[in-house]
Amino acid sequence: MNQVDEKTLGETLMDDLAKQMGEEGEWAIAIASLDAANLNTWRRHAEARAKEKYPKLKLVATEVTKEDENFARQKVETLLNAYPNLKGIIAFDSNSVPGASEAVKRAGKIGKVAVTGNSTPNKMRPYIKEGVLQSFYLWDPRALGGLTVRLAKHLVDGKPITDGMDVPGHGKISLSKQDGKTVIMAEPVRFTKENIDKLDFGI
Repeated sequence: MNQVDEKTLGETLMDDLAKQMGEEGEWAIAIASLDAANLNTWRRHAEARAKEKYPKLKLVATEVTKEDENFARQKVETLLNAYPNLKGIIAFDSNSVPGASEAVKRAGKIGKVAVTGNSTPNKMRPYIKEGVLQSFYLWDPRALGGLTVRLAKHLVDGKPITDGMDVPGHGKISLSKQDGKTVIMAEPVRFTKENIDKLDFGI
């Protein structure tokens, strides 16, 4: 089981940030670790997307935030001082997104530096409602758990899992193009002011 397709998530983050930046200017990365396989797979897909589709974007820095929200804020504050023309940040983990958002807020750069990434709605709700960032992404962990149980029952009953099949109580699923044995739950969920109150999870 995989909550989202890794390539899709990385490219979606890059496309969202690029749109907010007008597809040009300096951008940076905030990431918990350069050793975490999932985070860095998303990061590599985002970087590849930028090189392929957005030639006027310039990646100027990659900051490692050690899965610490306050440390992420400090690193991004330093980043904002070092790169006064910075226009965007992708934060690839649930602590780096609020840390980066708080740094942008304190620096008085709301609307000047775009932020997106992966985090939880309860953590990010105040920043979304204050307009510090337009969007961030994740998935519904309850849906992931429910789908996992449903598919386990499906397999126990001796039924095959196929691409595009409709799972009762969940909806359609797809199989990974990279690994036909991996189920992709859904497209990443884009959280905005319009839907932030519809899901309630995360610290």
